[in-house]
Amino acid sequence: MTSFPLLYWLESHASASTREAYATDLRQFLGRDPQFAAPKELARIGPKEVLDYARRLHRRFKPATVARKLATLRSAFGHLAQTGVTKSNPALAATPPVVPPVATTQGLTESSAARLLDGPRRSVIAKRDHAILLLLLHNGLRRSEIASLRSRDVKAEVDGSTIALIRRGRQVRAVKVKPEIVDAIREYHAASAAGEFVFRSHSHRVAGTGLTPKAVWLVVKSAAKRAGLEKRISPNSLRLTHITMALARGCPLGRVQAAVGHARPESTMRYGRLVDAEEHATDFVSFRRKK
Repeated sequence: MTSFPLLYWLESHASASTREAYATDLRQFLGRDPQFAAPKELARIGPKEVLDYARRLHRRFKPATVARKLATLRSAFGHLAQTGVTKSNPALAATPPVVPPVATTQGLTESSAARLLDGPRRSVIAKRDHAILLLLLHNGLRRSEIASLRSRDVKAEVDGSTIALIRRGRQVRAVKVKPEIVDAIREYHAASAAGEFVFRSHSHRVAGTGLTPKAVWLVVKSAAKRAGLEKRISPNSLRLTHITMALARGCPLGRVQAAVGHARPESTMRYGRLVDAEEHATDFVSFRRKK
């Protein structure tokens, strides 16, 4: 066993974004970099520390976030218990909160989404941000997927259409890219130097590198402020808007699920709470007497 067992556990995950998210959760719990937490230090952690941490989480975060952070602890300490670093899993002492059956993220109306896309596009950064907003709304991508999208993964098909290969860990899915989005990306690339990533940073310190997920969040925040949208808007708001609109206009649940990369249909339906579908299962059930 490595001298730093949490480093071994983190590196066992293929996705860089997953490793980063888990490391952030563990750092918040431990108060230090989890990669260099020694076995003796980890062995001293008991249920009391986890319960105290859970109470602090409940005061700061929504139930879904609390549940996710506690899940990170259960998984990490489960690994430590299996490998003999700890005698048991102290994270099992904290009961995760019940996550609402529907997403709490706020989506956009069609007119609000149009306002978000209606900003000026004269500068290189404005052209880049417009293409990002189009992809978020039209394809419901995660901000980490936008940040990691590489130029080589945007491919022209033999039928003239364009697809983007979206990679998340070991999973790869293809999404259709509309002509207006292809045009927006080309307009951006025509105004900036080509690079490995589709969307690049243009700051002086890290010019030419790919964006971070936080940078994508800032793109959306800036666009929402410019459009005068008062409620809190995030990349996940645009993802919800995409899912809700696709379901409302009759796209089958399975196709929406595949397009946005959800493992289970229940995850997709959490985002579809605003859908006012024309037909429900109850519409097909009747107990009237035959005349």
